[in-house]
Amino acid sequence: MRHRQSSRAALLVMALLVLGMLGRAPALAGRTSVVPKARTAPGQYIVTFRDGVATQGKAEQLSQRAGVGLRHVYGAALHGVAVSLSDRALSQLRADPDVAAVTEDYVVQA
Repeated sequence: MRHRQSSRAALLVMALLVLGMLGRAPALAGRTSVVPKARTAPGQYIVTFRDGVATQGKAEQLSQRAGVGLRHVYGAALHGVAVSLSDRALSQLRADPDVAAVTEDYVVQA
């Protein structure tokens, strides 16, 4: 008898939860999701280095090159740097054997 009562109580609680969720469905359906708007940042790039390359040392080396403006050295988020590059420096960096990838940087607004 107790088992039957606890089963009924559990069923009642689940039914109330489902009805509560259904009651909120129209309110949730009217919401619009916030999708950030992104645009490229001209001349700005994220450069990731190959495994085994010392990020800080490579960053210092890059900062000495003509056409390279060091903006940020990443230590935890990724193995690389954020830089401003001239077209010539971009071509040279893409050919650098220590570089895994060069990706355009983006400005994101919510």
